[in-house]
Amino acid sequence: MKNIRLYRSFAIVRKTGIKKFFCGKVIGKILYREFGFSRAVLWQTHEVSIDKKAVDDVKDLIRSIRFTDITRKESYSISTMKFMKLCREAHYGEGTQYYVAISALRPVKFKKMGYVKYEYVIE
Repeated sequence: MKNIRLYRSFAIVRKTGIKKFFCGKVIGKILYREFGFSRAVLWQTHEVSIDKKAVDDVKDLIRSIRFTDITRKESYSISTMKFMKLCREAHYGEGTQYYVAISALRPVKFKKMGYVKYEYVIE
């Protein structure tokens, strides 16, 4: 954990066996989660999710979490404190995730974030 404090931006990657799964990226004080909402949102409850371990490891370094729908070019943001109050923990086959209702997120201007060099790997 201490080594990621040295970097202003880094990707968060979960490693399971030989596979790596991208969880998000931290740039400055924001944790970005970019994905197509049409395939990743729980439509029955209208919630978006993010890996629990990823959030727990960086929550002291960030001020907000931004969910971005890369296909519709829409972004939504929530402060870390509000997220931790409103989220629920669940496991639906993608590992343990935090889920939060889309209605709790605030729309923000879409901005595609670039590549980050450093990877923080979660086992």
